[in-house]
Amino acid sequence: MKNDPKEATLIYVSQVIESMNALSSLDWNTIDQILELIHDSKDVAFFGTQFSQSAAMQFQTDLLMLEKYTTAYLDSSRQLDCAKKLNKESLAIIITVNGNLLNTSTKVLQYIKKSECKVVLLTANNELDLGTQYNYRLLLGEINEKKTGKHTLLTILELMSLRYYCLYYPSIDQLRNQLS
Repeated sequence: MKNDPKEATLIYVSQVIESMNALSSLDWNTIDQILELIHDSKDVAFFGTQFSQSAAMQFQTDLLMLEKYTTAYLDSSRQLDCAKKLNKESLAIIITVNGNLLNTSTKVLQYIKKSECKVVLLTANNELDLGTQYNYRLLLGEINEKKTGKHTLLTILELMSLRYYCLYYPSIDQLRNQLS
């Protein structure tokens, strides 16, 4: 980037395009099962660090607009407090593109495991072992460059929001019939 920003831009854009192409192999069966868990769970909480948690908060906003309340905090101490309140009926969605959560949030992961809640893992790290069982694991494609994983994550969460809308939000006709 310092010596040739135009060339660096071309390289970066091609890496992003390559990661977006990996989305053609998304496992929509697993996504639908995750969305069903989100829909049917009363207590849904997102856990992640930095960018992953920011993306989770965007997904949280989309779900809220679709009348589904979830919890997501950027602050690690609030995430820890949230993890302490999980129970068997809760759903924890762990988002860690590269697996950094394992290094920074071990206490949160311990409380998630202790709660025996349902767990969904969204990651691009196929080798990641969080030391806890999960109900569903969604791989965010084969990401060879760590910097492009955030684009894939945002795109997948946007697609999941759109799919949630299609599956669970009433149509205009349904809403009219409810008002009649």
